Amino acid sequence: MDNPANPEPPQPIVLTSPTTPPLPEKGSTRSFLATFSLLFSGWLIGNLILVAILSAGASFVVSSTGLVKIPLLTDYFFGSAQVQGEVLDKNSLRSAQEKIDQMTALNENQTIRALSLTESEINSVLKEQFQRDPNFPIVNSHLDLKENEFIFTGTLYTTGAPVEIRGRISVSNLLGEIEITKSKFGKVEIPLFLATNLIDSALSRVGLGLSGSQIPARNIWVYEEEVFLEDVVRPRD
Repeated sequence: MDNPANPEPPQPIVLTSPTTPPLPEKGSTRSFLATFSLLFSGWLIGNLILVAILSAGASFVVSSTGLVKIPLLTDYFFGSAQVQGEVLDKNSLRSAQEKIDQMTALNENQTIRALSLTESEINSVLKEQFQRDPNFPIVNSHLDLKENEFIFTGTLYTTGAPVEIRGRISVSNLLGEIEITKSKFGKVEIPLFLATNLIDSALSRVGLGLSGSQIPARNIWVYEEEVFLEDVVRPRD
């Protein structure tokens, strides 16, 4: 085997460290932080403005119903005049009470074939019932009887906002059922389920309700300015 006369010496192995990336200049770091701060501030301010707009819009809508008194807005919608209390028709109340006494005088086997209550008599009974609670939320109430329909109007005591409720009455097993078909509080027509809850809550303060209230008659007919009760029985205790 031939050996070279002058073999080349082995090359030395040089160890090198990884290349360190250049550090960003201080000026560029400050520029990035300033840009980020500006974007964050814009996002924060934008969201705060959005929340303020939504809050103002919600306050505007709520105040337009009259359900909540909001300074300035409530006066803007409904004025600042003092709301007057109920005026009771004592003659109509006396007439209505006489008819109620006729019902309560019946024994279990007796019935009255037919009995009518006028619009003014019903209104006097309702007003007298409402006056039992000095904090009842609706004043100046009036029940307007139409063909197979009633229209209840009034004023919210705390805000002066008008209320208008339309509905129908039916009877089953001597229990009355009131169906709300339209409800407007202030300037807003509100959903029926919400109106039902609000009205039921108000009526419960004076022992009344939209459903399950006793009506001592087998049937009820609503005419113009009059309610006609058929087969009247003694009211349950």
